[in-house]
Amino acid sequence: MKRTVFIVEDNLFVREALVMLIEEEPDLEVCGVASAAAEALAAVPLAAPDLVLTDLSLPGMSGVELLKRLLLRNPRQRVAVLSGHPEPHYAEQARTAGALAYILKGDVEAMMESIRAVLSQDL
Repeated sequence: MKRTVFIVEDNLFVREALVMLIEEEPDLEVCGVASAAAEALAAVPLAAPDLVLTDLSLPGMSGVELLKRLLLRNPRQRVAVLSGHPEPHYAEQARTAGALAYILKGDVEAMMESIRAVLSQDL
């Protein structure tokens, strides 16, 4: 059975690359995408993904605020933050808000390992 991932990323190029990478994996599939947090808040409940993968920097609302709101609605929702910010305080902020992982953009193999690790966690 494939595990589903919902991607929240405002950069079209990065969003399309993530979709392509995840769809290439035999055990994963993308069940939805959003370019902003407000769009994700409306779409995630309908898509019912196994994992929400959200960018940290989004227009209108940060990825951290988005994950807080998603977890208020569904405390069992797996959420991981994807970011280009390597500074530790961003990772700490995301984890404190409830992110199960803070994944740095760039290393595709590490990113896929992190996604699978989050999906394997019991909630």
